[in-house]
Amino acid sequence: LFLTAAMLIFAPGILVAVALRMPWTTTLAVAPVVSIAIIALTAVAADKVSVRWGLAPVLFATLLAAGVAALVAHGLRTHGRMEPKGTDQPGAQRAGVRDIAPTWLWWTASCTGAIALMIYHIKVLLGSPESFSQTFDAIFHLNAVRWIVEHGNGSSLTMAMTSGDAAPSFYPLAWHDLASLVMMTTGTSSPAAATNAVIMAVAALVWVAGCMYLAATVMEGRPSAIVAAGFFTSAFPSFPYRPLTFGVLYPNFLGIALLPGLLALVASVAGLGRGVRVPAAGGVVVLLFSLAGVSLAHPNAVLLLLVLCWPILLTWGWRAWWAPAGHGNGGGSRRPLILSAMCVGTLLLLLSWVVLRPPASASTWQPPVNGPAALGAALTLAPMSGRIPWVVALAVLAGIIYVIRTRTMVWLVGAHAILVFLWMVVASWSFGPLRTALTGGWYNDPNRIAAALPVTGFPLAVIGCAWGTQVLVDRLGSWNLGGRRIAYTTVEPVVALALVPFFLFTTQAVEYLRIVIGQGAAVYRITPESPLVDSDEYALLRKLPSLVPEGVAVAAVPFNGSSMAYALEGVETTTTHMFFTSTPDQDVLNQTLSRLAVNPEVCRSVEKMDVGYVLDFGATPVNDINDWAREYPGFMRLSTTPGLTEVAREGHAVLYRIDGCPR
Repeated sequence: LFLTAAMLIFAPGILVAVALRMPWTTTLAVAPVVSIAIIALTAVAADKVSVRWGLAPVLFATLLAAGVAALVAHGLRTHGRMEPKGTDQPGAQRAGVRDIAPTWLWWTASCTGAIALMIYHIKVLLGSPESFSQTFDAIFHLNAVRWIVEHGNGSSLTMAMTSGDAAPSFYPLAWHDLASLVMMTTGTSSPAAATNAVIMAVAALVWVAGCMYLAATVMEGRPSAIVAAGFFTSAFPSFPYRPLTFGVLYPNFLGIALLPGLLALVASVAGLGRGVRVPAAGGVVVLLFSLAGVSLAHPNAVLLLLVLCWPILLTWGWRAWWAPAGHGNGGGSRRPLILSAMCVGTLLLLLSWVVLRPPASASTWQPPVNGPAALGAALTLAPMSGRIPWVVALAVLAGIIYVIRTRTMVWLVGAHAILVFLWMVVASWSFGPLRTALTGGWYNDPNRIAAALPVTGFPLAVIGCAWGTQVLVDRLGSWNLGGRRIAYTTVEPVVALALVPFFLFTTQAVEYLRIVIGQGAAVYRITPESPLVDSDEYALLRKLPSLVPEGVAVAAVPFNGSSMAYALEGVETTTTHMFFTSTPDQDVLNQTLSRLAVNPEVCRSVEKMDVGYVLDFGATPVNDINDWAREYPGFMRLSTTPGLTEVAREGHAVLYRIDGCPR
């Protein structure tokens, strides 16, 4: 399942990026967002032309996109628009080091180690392929994957699982489209297993590839800094672990994982990167296409991308404005064009700020801390967890100092400052119109902005480590042993190798990471006290396929977890999520099911909906704040309801057959 998810995430994007003649380093980093765009847009198009969703339309769309990309690249090359910017290598290196270990070897080893560490951490967090998050939104996400597979429709415009008799509304389904493709491609019947495979692929491959590309863009390719980059990818408590624990925020998790690679690409296209050569025109084409991928992953991620790119736009505009006439894209004659580009970019950000936000009624999160605590949590990269990654935090601080001192990569400090400011607003400002105006695009939810801080914290940490090790190597290189100066080509690799055990024990085998991952692991375990589906309820759900005839639905309540029968076992349920538009027949069951013996309307609704059974998982909700008894009074006191016959029981979980209505 993991390998299938990896293929789906990378293969379509690689074909398109290669057709655009992008360098391989860039190709591997931006391939996921291109693939996500192809998959999600294909799902919309397939529904429009009445083609069933599956791997075949994705393959067709991939070949079509690659063909168009090849034609675009040919046209740009013909007009001389494919000249790359930057240097040939992912990070420059001092002469002599390459003789001992080539740059690519350091990057390959670091990437491999980063992937292995991330796979290990995510495996510990998830526990097993069949595990699922015991959280509020897991009901929707897993049921949606099952619904897409069974209905053959993954369009983000016509997701009708929760719309009842109303018209479907937009929901970004890129995550669910990807998980459904994993199910259909491998033949697995488990949305949970497919979802977990996508989790591992996004964390270990998408996030790591994007981060390493971003590191190569902002720093010189010092082996010690390359080694540090590999460890730093999995050292932040707020990402990728927090979105997998809270919510659960799968679409946000995917959207944020795509950002480092895109941020690096924007910086390279703007000529602000130090590393990989990127054809500017081809990079712009990828970026425009990628906006669709990020939008259909989650609109929150588009807002984050535009916010983080705004300092890049300002830096590019400043440099281009004051560049000597005839120098690159500068010169007085091009100043109107530069000013227009900056105005368009700023207007796009402001327009997105207004349009890409949920309704105010959904932005109800209250601030969790006061101002000083919020600032301290942001500066120490420990928002929402209280577990400080000291080595990473100090490296970020060093990176900020280095950027300010040298005035290089100033845009990166600006982007990080914006995220810190947004975090302080959402985490400490009083609830009100101004707070909603600034952070309503993220539901006023501190968790969503907290998860984004590593996007800018990671490259700053790498820069800080590169600076620190440069000072160390220069000092060691000035020593004399036996009257001979130590060669730089000896010191640099030795320091880099010595950092491996240092970072292993200070960023990986550390208490804060064990606690954060342990807290996440508890969310994915089925126990007698699990809030969504406990061990009794899970045991009963596993029996449902043998107890409920095919084509017969089960009356269920999403708030107590009984609606997970659809996601986990493929048994049709009357409801699939807390927030759904109910039909009149669903309303009848929800309100008066327990009165079926005296209310003929109940039996009419039961017959129309082909409902034959009822699941009783008790009154305990997945969230303590949910008092679902007021919305579902018909599901109270089922044990004493005439016309219901107990069929199976596991502890407190009971399956009843509806015998009070003739079928």
